[in-house]
Amino acid sequence: MKNICSVIILFAFFACKQPEKKVTSLFPVEVSLQEIPYSIDENELARIEGIQCNDSCLLVFDYHSGESFSLFNIVTGECIGRFGTIGDGPGELLPGYTGSLIQDKFYIYHAAIQSILKYENITPSFNIKSSPETLLKYDFPLFSEVYFSKLIPLNDSVVFAGGFYSPGYQYMLFDNQNEMIDYNVDVYNLSDSFPTVYHKMLANQGEGRKHPFEDKYAYITKYSSNIDFIDIKDNRINPVKLIRERSPKFVPWQDGTRVAMHPAMDCPIGYIDIAVSSKYVYGLHTEKDITNPYCSDIILVYDWEGNRIRKCKLNKEAYFITINERLNKLYAAVREEDGGWHITSYEI
Repeated sequence: MKNICSVIILFAFFACKQPEKKVTSLFPVEVSLQEIPYSIDENELARIEGIQCNDSCLLVFDYHSGESFSLFNIVTGECIGRFGTIGDGPGELLPGYTGSLIQDKFYIYHAAIQSILKYENITPSFNIKSSPETLLKYDFPLFSEVYFSKLIPLNDSVVFAGGFYSPGYQYMLFDNQNEMIDYNVDVYNLSDSFPTVYHKMLANQGEGRKHPFEDKYAYITKYSSNIDFIDIKDNRINPVKLIRERSPKFVPWQDGTRVAMHPAMDCPIGYIDIAVSSKYVYGLHTEKDITNPYCSDIILVYDWEGNRIRKCKLNKEAYFITINERLNKLYAAVREEDGGWHITSYEI
């Protein structure tokens, strides 16, 4: 009997020592994508902060160029122009705007002014001198501790929000009358060790994209390997699949009224960016730790049900990605050895 117990204990010891499977090893198929030369002039690019596209245009977030955004013809690479005058006056935009390009509409927002703005007709004939329309202003007096890291309109009157608010939920729907419609999905990283609600908010930042034609969303949490798939039906938030492979690890910091959340030194970078088509969700992901540049040559592909489809390998490390389904191409923002930015494309 004693010998049997020893074997069982020894087996348990070695079982515990088995290394964890890497997230990237969980995908059934691995393919290498073929790079295709792309003709955007590098001199037209400043420091890229993000890229998105629709059927006809590639939009670059690069306020270091002197304007908030640069727009290119996605087929020819020609620069259509720069738009979004930087400033705090009427019709001007503060630096740091983020947003979502959904078909030919570009929705942007900035937490500092609690507004969602909209540009129409994002096509090669776009009027770069146009000013954005204020779609809605949001304020939640009944929910004073509401913090969003991403706002993606469902339509011009209902908004899907990802982030955190004080009851401890991850996602929220609200309308242009500041009425909360629905909320769902418990926030999983609300540690009691985080001293303030601001620390909890900073630990729950992410990025999301809307399905091009349907009321579906995919959302990643920064410094994690977690990705959520959400369906909206009858103005209700329905989780389709919540893939929680590795949660972020943070170290809170506070100096008077200033607060911050620093990722732990052994925390992998995880998801960096996300892009979508009508069939698939593409997550730019790395298992390198935060001492490395925030870029990767690995893209994890899911369907909209959250099923793992394949892992794609690029020949260059990308900082941001976007998908043009009509042309069957993935576009990636990369940095050259001299530090300059470049956009390349891949056949998908």
